[in-house]
Amino acid sequence: MGVVNVMDSLSLRNGIGAAALIATALLGGIWYGLPQSAPAMAAGAVVTSQAPVVAMITVHVSGQVAAPGLVAVPADARLADAIAAAGGATRWASLDAVNLAQPVRDGERLVVPDTRNPVSVSA
Repeated sequence: MGVVNVMDSLSLRNGIGAAALIATALLGGIWYGLPQSAPAMAAGAVVTSQAPVVAMITVHVSGQVAAPGLVAVPADARLADAIAAAGGATRWASLDAVNLAQPVRDGERLVVPDTRNPVSVSA
């Protein structure tokens, strides 16, 4: 029977233990660094998205616009938006006589004046 050196046995055992610990740490680090995938969807699941609902108002645009009449515009629209919705201004439109940044209200009548028929504007 051979004589076993206890120190050699402990040294070998410690080396194997250290190698196993290092390998575990490396594999854990690699696993942790992998990108996570998105959760799987159930079969037959339907994904829907809803567009935001925009409140609309109706205004009457008349005068020097391409298509006078009722137009629907967003509730936060300005006079310029209402004119655009009515087909835009004609070549005779006096846009300097109106405030294009004026907010419009539901049911309002907006008149775009004619440059050939000037209207006095008071300050």
